[in-house]
Amino acid sequence: KFWKFDAASDPLTQLQAFEAKLATPPIRTEQIARLEYSSAKDFGDGYADHIAVVADGVVTLAPGSYELSVTSDDGVKVWIDERLVIEDWSIHGAKDDLAPMTGGRHRVRIEYFQNTGSAALLAQITRK
Repeated sequence: KFWKFDAASDPLTQLQAFEAKLATPPIRTEQIARLEYSSAKDFGDGYADHIAVVADGVVTLAPGSYELSVTSDDGVKVWIDERLVIEDWSIHGAKDDLAPMTGGRHRVRIEYFQNTGSAALLAQITRK
């Protein structure tokens, strides 16, 4: 799900307005098997700057230990089963954040914002 934001709903300075925007219908929706936007261009025409993305879904993992890796440029928050496990709500270059996971069925939610310039949002789960 995609939204555009402006100064009045900036995710860093106007968080309440930004969260209210995410409660409105998105301006674009995609269903994808993999969250893999490695550059601003990958988000699509008109979606390189001042965008918000919410990706959510359910994953079922075989018994064992796993690691969720999320690469973001800019801000990201990640919940697993309603528990906040990653929070880097800032403007930053591409970086990886990790969260442990176990086997079973899990609901994953990722909130992301892209300010300007370079962009990235990728997520993958690997078995440890």
